Amino acid sequence: LIELSSDLGTNKLSTDKVMKAIKEMSDGLSRESDYLRGMISEFGAEGFYGWEGIYYFLYEYNLELQSKSKTERSKIFWAEFNEPKKDNITVEHIFPRQARHPTWASNFGGFTQKQRTSLRNSLGNLLPLSRAKNASLSNKPFDLKKTGIGDSVVGYMYGSYAENEVCKEEIWGPDQILARGMKLLAFMERRWEIKIGDQEMYKRMLGLSFLD
Repeated sequence: LIELSSDLGTNKLSTDKVMKAIKEMSDGLSRESDYLRGMISEFGAEGFYGWEGIYYFLYEYNLELQSKSKTERSKIFWAEFNEPKKDNITVEHIFPRQARHPTWASNFGGFTQKQRTSLRNSLGNLLPLSRAKNASLSNKPFDLKKTGIGDSVVGYMYGSYAENEVCKEEIWGPDQILARGMKLLAFMERRWEIKIGDQEMYKRMLGLSFLD
């Protein structure tokens, strides 16, 4: 996926060709009886945050939201993911690593450290964000992440389509992470034409089997 992403960023491949290559890889893998089990174990402690395809996948999802918005305005460009520049795109933990604000403690205080790590690195908690914005908002409470800080740092409500979608939530807790993760996996199944399984398999892939 890293090579494919690089080729796409340098215009060596079209998006359709990249998706065809991903489909061929997934078709081959899906013939293996332990395909999904292998995917789950591969993520390890870093969850989807450590997955090498996370940037491209989130980029694809943002394009999906753009198409649903019925506008041609692009808010994220692949080059921003693929080029090492000052304001390139990174992946943000909505529920942050250093969650010291009382609202985070209130929403996630009933979980063990291992469970909080799983929630933090689960697919539904990951968002494409400019590096500068991520640095400014990283450990802030959810309300400030949505609205921004003063005139200098804009929040999710002024960002990408994926940011705008997250901004519709009133709070950010385990239920929101699970629901968004389910939605993203459903998109993965549809877009990449792979079969993950039922809701319990979704939870396993998301690393959230401990949630009701």
